[in-house]
Amino acid sequence: MQDTLFTDVPPAMPILAGEDLRSYINVPLITQDELIGVLNLGKDNPGFFRQQQIDVAREVANQLAIGISLERELSERQQAEAEVRQLNATLEQRVQERKSAIRNCKSRT
Repeated sequence: MQDTLFTDVPPAMPILAGEDLRSYINVPLITQDELIGVLNLGKDNPGFFRQQQIDVAREVANQLAIGISLERELSERQQAEAEVRQLNATLEQRVQERKSAIRNCKSRT
């Protein structure tokens, strides 16, 4: 918890100075020991964030991290399934081409 009026604004958050925020918290979004983002909350009142708000923010951040992780896994799975479908289609096309080539060879003999 910080009052941005009396401290330096971290370089990664220049927007705070322009928004007249006096209190802010940054809650990491962590899943499977990997930092995947940050939940940034700010208020124009100094000392606004008390332990109760921080606890709620942490719970929200945990749920966001889980949701983001599940969405990423779903997206990766869908991409892998699409690649498998494409490979199967390519393989099926090659099989049909080989069958046709074999039929052409047999018909010439």
